[in-house]
Amino acid sequence: MNAEDWLGDVDEEELKTKKKLAIVMAGENLDSPASMFGHTFLVAYNGDLPEPDDIVVEYLADTSSNEYNPVSALILKVPGRFTFSRYFYKYKQNDLENRDLVFYEVDMKKVDMEKIIQKIKESKTKSDSYNFITRNCSYYVFRLLINDDSNPLITIPIRSIDQLKQKSIIKYTRYIVSTQKLLEYSFKNLSETEKDTIDNVLNGHSCGESCNTNANLKNILGLALNYQIPREYSLEIRKHLNQEKKKYPYSEKELKTNIPENQTDPSANLKISSLQLLYNNNNSLLFTFTPAYKSIFFVNNQPIGTSQVESLRTQMAIFKDKVKITEFNLFRMEAMIAGGHFSKGIVRYVDFSYYDWSVFHKGKNEAVARVGFGYTKKIFESLQITAMPYLGGRVYDMPKERVAAFDSGMRFYLHQSIYDLFHIKIIYNYDFSNVLGFNQRLSLESMIMNDSPLNLVCNMTIVNDKEKSKSINLGLSFFF
Repeated sequence: MNAEDWLGDVDEEELKTKKKLAIVMAGENLDSPASMFGHTFLVAYNGDLPEPDDIVVEYLADTSSNEYNPVSALILKVPGRFTFSRYFYKYKQNDLENRDLVFYEVDMKKVDMEKIIQKIKESKTKSDSYNFITRNCSYYVFRLLINDDSNPLITIPIRSIDQLKQKSIIKYTRYIVSTQKLLEYSFKNLSETEKDTIDNVLNGHSCGESCNTNANLKNILGLALNYQIPREYSLEIRKHLNQEKKKYPYSEKELKTNIPENQTDPSANLKISSLQLLYNNNNSLLFTFTPAYKSIFFVNNQPIGTSQVESLRTQMAIFKDKVKITEFNLFRMEAMIAGGHFSKGIVRYVDFSYYDWSVFHKGKNEAVARVGFGYTKKIFESLQITAMPYLGGRVYDMPKERVAAFDSGMRFYLHQSIYDLFHIKIIYNYDFSNVLGFNQRLSLESMIMNDSPLNLVCNMTIVNDKEKSKSINLGLSFFF
């Protein structure tokens, strides 16, 4: 089939010809704020598996609207609508973003296809609101399949998937790893000489005789060429790669034997919310509830760090005579993904929060809005270091007035994992404010974290400002 045969617009009439539905969940994309928790969409098809020209239905923010802006989409509301596309394009888009796809087949006996089509039609004539935290892609796809008028505080794709599984409306069917991940898995089995051979070809050189005599190397080289061509900026090197690609076809079926057996349904061991109870050296109990927690630690069953994405996290300090809110995170992300041979390690930092430091550090109440990004690198298999600059603003509660201030700084992380069980993270933060000047903060976080819901946590923070102070917390975290 030629692409021009099915490039026409998709409409509801074509959707009526499809007899099957699947919810597809794309993995997290840390480069896109709207995809920090993943993304879900529907595929309508007839065969055992979707064909390239089958229909994708998804709910997206209307970026063409005059009301759209990224900040509103994150924490407020913007117009949104259902859109149609072809599976081929959606697959390619996610693969270029290095995102895995997980398929969940819909039990068509438990949904009404006519009502689904009617809901999609209605969305074209009325403006439904979209925002990243609550009314996102998953919120609307979920409501296409079942009647639910509830208004959750937060909607996370993996949680919606789990709810539909509990109702037996969907079941897990298959997991498709991205080309990048398949390549990373395959590279682990190569010698350093073989890795250098492939790198030389990708940098514009021809391969020697070894590529023709070594079947495994030839196969992985074909995959590497297929991965690199759409990502190569140089026209000359891209021409070279296309010529080399003709010499080295690859078998994806053979390469998939490199994928670990535990690459399965990510909702099987779901941990979304957390409770934390810590004892503080200032004679208080810290009670923290996080209704929306996404630990990058468990992404695709690969333990790669204690970084996390959180929303609506609330911490209270309980004293003998009072209870005080010490922290409220509207949205906070401190996510680190370790790099591989074909990927740079990245770190993303977003913080829209309120903090009351007076309880612990003799500091001030402040509301912050910060954004930062940087890179992280593995030194050894279990040790990684990170450097990340950030910019933002703060609003301080001073003794006699409330002051807004510019905020910039640098965060350094050192993260050590021992047997994928005991994790230590050291954070050094050096920032500058045009109101309070320079400030330093050193934090040590340690956690025993495994597949059980109960984990031991120890935190210590030392603040070096006008009044040196320290805070030590020890307790338990319960994930559920």
